[in-house]
Amino acid sequence: MIRALGLAALCAALSAVVGCGDQCISDNDHDGFYSANLCKTGTDCNDLDASVHPGAEEVCDGIDNDCNGLIDDATDPSATDLDRDGYMSASCPMGTDCDDQDGSIHPGAPEACNGKDDDCDGIVDNKDADGDGSVDVACGGSDCNDSDPSFGPNSPEICDDGLDNNCNGTVDGGDADGDGFPSDECPGGTDCDDQDAAIHPGAPELCDDIDQDCDGVTTDVDADGDGDIAESCGGDDCEDSDPTIGPSSTDWCTDGIDNNCDGTVDFQDADGDGAQPTECGGYDCDDHDATVSAGMPEICGDGKDNDCSGTADDKDDDYDKDMDIACGGTDCDDEDPDRSGLLPEECDAVDADCDGDLRDADLDGDGEAPTACGGGDCNDSLPNVGTRSPEVCDGLDNDCDGNSDGCAQRLPGAFDFSGGSSGWTAGSGWSTGSGAVTFAGVGDSIFHSFYYGTYKWTAPYLIEADLTRQSGDTSAAIGLEVCDTSACKNGVYAWMHEGKGLRVQVGRIDGGTRTTEHDWRPTSGGYQGYGFVNRLRIYHSGTRLYVLVNGVAADDLYVNDLTSGYVRVVAEDLPGDSSTGAMGVTLDNVYGSE
Repeated sequence: MIRALGLAALCAALSAVVGCGDQCISDNDHDGFYSANLCKTGTDCNDLDASVHPGAEEVCDGIDNDCNGLIDDATDPSATDLDRDGYMSASCPMGTDCDDQDGSIHPGAPEACNGKDDDCDGIVDNKDADGDGSVDVACGGSDCNDSDPSFGPNSPEICDDGLDNNCNGTVDGGDADGDGFPSDECPGGTDCDDQDAAIHPGAPELCDDIDQDCDGVTTDVDADGDGDIAESCGGDDCEDSDPTIGPSSTDWCTDGIDNNCDGTVDFQDADGDGAQPTECGGYDCDDHDATVSAGMPEICGDGKDNDCSGTADDKDDDYDKDMDIACGGTDCDDEDPDRSGLLPEECDAVDADCDGDLRDADLDGDGEAPTACGGGDCNDSLPNVGTRSPEVCDGLDNDCDGNSDGCAQRLPGAFDFSGGSSGWTAGSGWSTGSGAVTFAGVGDSIFHSFYYGTYKWTAPYLIEADLTRQSGDTSAAIGLEVCDTSACKNGVYAWMHEGKGLRVQVGRIDGGTRTTEHDWRPTSGGYQGYGFVNRLRIYHSGTRLYVLVNGVAADDLYVNDLTSGYVRVVAEDLPGDSSTGAMGVTLDNVYGSE
């Protein structure tokens, strides 16, 4: 082997001739091998460590000592077998010795009960010297003789060899429980449970589904399997050896047997009402009462199911699904299906609804018949509408004069912000000034609210606000909401937006989710564009929510379960709006009353 320095001098002298340059002159660790990084033909994978080069001894040190591209791949045990037991340390890729400091520990070593994993199988003290699958008792197992595979908890007991073959502590089966009966595990033995002295042939049977007398029967509670408990066990099966006899069986009336264990044999008509009892295949549900059987008239007030329908005192002779008043129903004429407390009153001078009043069709109870029945009530479903009702500002023709109140255009008298915004809590984007509140928008958000939280409105209530859109997407909504809290988990809402023509959306808020139930375009009254005041009114009568835009009725919604809450004004800032293109809304003249 030519030393690197000699070759370097030679290369320098011949560089002009052979062109070897300065790439093959590196042997920094002077081990006689050129650097694989600097010389084209170099093979030294670490030219800074003389112990690392091709042909060097590979040892288990985390280094590729012989430059073969593999780390710790030594095949010589002396390089990685510190305890010289012939097994390389498991810390090396090819090693299997789990404790290379102890020569008695390695794969194949005999396992001992010493708290160590002697055979390196990953389990401590799993000594099974005889290989029968059971661990030696000295190691915490259950093999009482670990040198003989015929002994162990899984081995059969041999009853005449004087040995405890199954390691249960008893030799040859014997009589472990001392009840005088050898175990049936041994020839001639009859004790089916030799660990319990109360169990053996001839032992008294108990009602516990255990075979005390070792006769092979364990269902003593229900010996015949008919689902009924034997009388001897506290049940009511009078013959627990026959599955056709028991309280769940049908009593056949011609076989001379008490099939259903009720104490009576083959009775057919005990009460003489001419009807066979149901247990004999007949239709008499109580064969001890002559007033009871199918086809008998129901009698009110006797507490009996006279007609065997399954319900007592359910007299409904006209089959209109309403029981006779005498039986607790509301049917005042149980012979006429057109009269019942379940029927509406009609314009026929008949008390159809059985309320004792011949007054025709006054459904809202305001004392006035509807116009269809010759009365003056133009809306018989609302008690505050009729010729006797005063006109109020609720969008209805209360006095039935043909005109609604028309007061939706009047200027409100409260919350005009001339003195600031006391009582109101503003969300992001709102500001107060010049007797009004303005939403300037913040962009890329959804809802922003201006919330009045000092008063909770209770129906009937009326809330009105002037809303002016100054800028922003016309499909974004502005409007009013009445919510349970400022977070608005539950409530109702009415919004205005243009979109594809004016839309007035009316809906419910349940658990924070808004569900549009109506999306309708008014035919008159109109929504005015940028810079114009639009007056939005919501009126809750207690059963319905009415919505008016600029004095014209736009929609109504049946919401009798959401009749109270706190008012808030909302503006929708659509996703994608920039801060400069966000919605601008002015709020003024908010009016509320109860």
